[in-house]
Amino acid sequence: MILAEYRTLSLDFRKVSSNMLTARADIALIELKRFKNFIDNSPIIIQVLQKQISNVNFDFRDCFQKEMDGYRYYIVPPVEEDLHLKAQYDFLSHLCSDYREIKGIAHKFVFKTGKYDDIVREFLERAFKPLVDFIVNSLTKTILILEGEQPMKNNITQNIAHNYGNVNAAGRDAVMNIHSAGESIEDIKALIQKLIPTITNTQLTAEEQEFLIDDMETITEQIESYFT
Repeated sequence: MILAEYRTLSLDFRKVSSNMLTARADIALIELKRFKNFIDNSPIIIQVLQKQISNVNFDFRDCFQKEMDGYRYYIVPPVEEDLHLKAQYDFLSHLCSDYREIKGIAHKFVFKTGKYDDIVREFLERAFKPLVDFIVNSLTKTILILEGEQPMKNNITQNIAHNYGNVNAAGRDAVMNIHSAGESIEDIKALIQKLIPTITNTQLTAEEQEFLIDDMETITEQIESYFT
């Protein structure tokens, strides 16, 4: 039940955060408030976040800076991740409590002309994507740990070397055998990318497919981390 709870929470958070990052200008503040409410009303997420920022003393204005004229604004993330997370969460709280629309402030951070929808989305991406990534990664790590504690059943074994588009999947968990002898790291990453689209052709549920794709992306990130 704990594993199922984390999986459901991860899916729900991804949906809420995606809605926020891709919001139209006219509903951006609504989606931003829904995003913050989801974080604040989730004991698991707020606990993970507060563990990082509760003892941090940092003014979000040192990250989200404005020039002396008060018109142009810049995002200058601190090197330390906990300071950056603190700045993002406090700036999120500031926007949700003090602003009636986002497009005005977004236009000060994004120095370009064009559709307000595009400007707002770029602003939200710059401002809050690292916070989204931190929460997604935290949930994913916990899910992987919980999955490791579960009995192995209905496993799928998939040899992705020389895979040409079929995944014979009939269960929940996947054991990936990456045959890397004689192949470069880039070859392995390319094979993983070839495998991802085939997952949707399996008999797994939509939720299981999403988690399996997440696993593939995690493997790619680990390869890049360890070998580059």
